[in-house]
Amino acid sequence: MSVAYKDVLERFVKYREQRNISQNELAQMLRISQSYVSKMEVGKARISFEILTALYQQGWDIDYIITGQENHRTVLNDLYDSCNKEQIGRASCRERV
Repeated sequence: MSVAYKDVLERFVKYREQRNISQNELAQMLRISQSYVSKMEVGKARISFEILTALYQQGWDIDYIITGQENHRTVLNDLYDSCNKEQIGRASCRERV
């Protein structure tokens, strides 16, 4: 296992623990077994794209887990970015924001 992936695993565990989420609770959120969560955290099973996607949908900062850099963007940032300045006044754009 690479040093970089060990860092990802350390951040993964730290992130979960900082949110006071047990391995069992995480397993229930992801609809996987607690033993699989344990294996992921020690590097015996890979954290799949599907799991990362599910965590992202639960509000986890995947940028931080992968890179160590926090993502300060929010859904609101993404919505504003999808509307250019001319569209912000239009009802269709305001409804999305």
